[in-house]
Amino acid sequence: MTTLNLLPAEQARSIFAAALDADPEDSVEITAELVRSEVSSRGACSRVHTIRRVCSFAAPALALDPARVADVCDELARAGDIVLADRGVLHATPLRAIACGSGTYRIVCSLATTRLGEFLPPGEWARSGVTRTLRLQDDKPLQAAVSAARGVVLTPAAWACLDRLPPADGRWIESLDRRLDAAPEPAGSLDHDQPLAWAGFVALDGNLRWQKESTALQARLWRARDRWGYWRYVWTRLGSPRTAAFVALRGDEGARTVHAVARALAVPATADVARDGVQAVVTLAHWLPVAEYRYLSVLAIAATPARGCSRWVLPTERLTACLDVLRERLGIVVRETGMQ
Repeated sequence: MTTLNLLPAEQARSIFAAALDADPEDSVEITAELVRSEVSSRGACSRVHTIRRVCSFAAPALALDPARVADVCDELARAGDIVLADRGVLHATPLRAIACGSGTYRIVCSLATTRLGEFLPPGEWARSGVTRTLRLQDDKPLQAAVSAARGVVLTPAAWACLDRLPPADGRWIESLDRRLDAAPEPAGSLDHDQPLAWAGFVALDGNLRWQKESTALQARLWRARDRWGYWRYVWTRLGSPRTAAFVALRGDEGARTVHAVARALAVPATADVARDGVQAVVTLAHWLPVAEYRYLSVLAIAATPARGCSRWVLPTERLTACLDVLRERLGIVVRETGMQ
């Protein structure tokens, strides 16, 4: 006779987390491992169905909020562990180990951490949010292990594709104008299904702000949330896309254009830096484009965000390289502040 025992919720959650090699108190860590497992097992799958399956699988031990699972999917895509393609399809990604120095490697891959442990050299794993880092006493075996898994070892700059993506400067704006001249979309065409609440990016009192349509008539960069809650970005010659021809921008192009416009208007974005000799905290007021975000996320750890800002903690030995990239590629002005 088979006897079934109903486990208390806490015990079930601990067993569940142990199977995933995740912290039972960290729902983000658990969710990230579940999403990786789901995507890597299927190769490609719908984002909507992935969220539903992850919530269903975890339900006996852990009640996951579908909205939070969706956020984790987006975070994993931005970090590079999965790819979010057109029409909401998630794709698995191959193994990449990004060398951060001193035997530390940021590991990017759709495989769950327990699977990675089967073929990577033993070391100390550390996690922050959805990201994973492996520290090795001897990193010589890593290259062979990664190659055997058909992966690659990269520098942070190569991983972020800094040599392939243009900086946010005047040439970036010129490229948008050429696209607008070559293939403009008709005014109001994005409002065909439903009116969108457009906001324009303008300089006001020495600061850059998103202003509602009626007060941002001089704006060229515009954004609005669509019916699914995603930001839609467009570029115009002048005025709202409701009344002016425009070219649609992908989300990452919108983020890059924010910094290019800030440079052009001589109101650059800022990075507040506080340091104590061992580590530094960098606070950024605007969302980073993917390339610069990935570069920074390899060398720094995301901290609890301030209101409307992202915050990053990193060793002071890495600070100069990070700030140089932000200055040169995005025109960010660095301001030194005291460590709180």
